[in-house]
Amino acid sequence: MKTVLKIALGVVLGLTILIVGCTAIIGAGASSVQDDLDKAARDTSRTADGPAKTPRTPRKARNFATGKAQGDFAVASAAGTIDNPGEIRVKVTSVPSAQQGSVSWTMICTTGTGVGSKDGQFDAATPIRRVLPKPQASPDDCTVSTNVQLDRGGKVNIAIAG
Repeated sequence: MKTVLKIALGVVLGLTILIVGCTAIIGAGASSVQDDLDKAARDTSRTADGPAKTPRTPRKARNFATGKAQGDFAVASAAGTIDNPGEIRVKVTSVPSAQQGSVSWTMICTTGTGVGSKDGQFDAATPIRRVLPKPQASPDDCTVSTNVQLDRGGKVNIAIAG
């Protein structure tokens, strides 16, 4: 009788260990699957204007396109693309300074699968520092093309910063 009792207790103990082990394995697997599902939901969630975005930290503006020219009625051009832009600015300097420049620009930005464009033109005295309005509030990237023509001769530099 003692042998049968020992065997029965061994079987119950073995089954208990087996059940606890399986529960732990299944729980860990379910947790891993839930983590994967949460990550996939974050990656594919959408807003009205494209994929959900994580907040951006402000960064120091840098020139991403430059151009220069010299001569009578000099025309300088600059074009480039920037990812995750904050403010996009055009900067123009000339020698001699304080002369009129005619600046024109075109911007094409994408957000998710959406595309927007804006363009414009303005006249101002050098040096010029002006923010260009983006066609979308928080685009993934923007391609910007600018040019400036001086009303007199000299040297002119143009830069696009973002």
